[in-house]
Amino acid sequence: IFEDPSLPLYIDLGCGSGRFLLQLALKHKGKANFLGIEIRAPLAHRANHWREEFGVKNAYVLDGNINVHGAWDKVLEGYLGPISGISALMPDPWFKKKHKKR
Repeated sequence: IFEDPSLPLYIDLGCGSGRFLLQLALKHKGKANFLGIEIRAPLAHRANHWREEFGVKNAYVLDGNINVHGAWDKVLEGYLGPISGISALMPDPWFKKKHKKR
């Protein structure tokens, strides 16, 4: 996923459309990698579209539920660099019936 997987990795949980993540990645180009995890696939796809459009090579957004047993292991397996930070700005911890219409 990343050009240099030995760089420190910053993880943003519930990154939405990835604006914050992409801004960080642009600011720290060549110094760190940035991984977003978003449960809503359309938002993750939008973030990756913007990533490609702006040529950001040190960021990527996965769509999935990080709360599933074993998800952290899958996300982190094989990453060579250290984890430098984790943020959860406004995560949606669970889906509610009243939000189904969204």
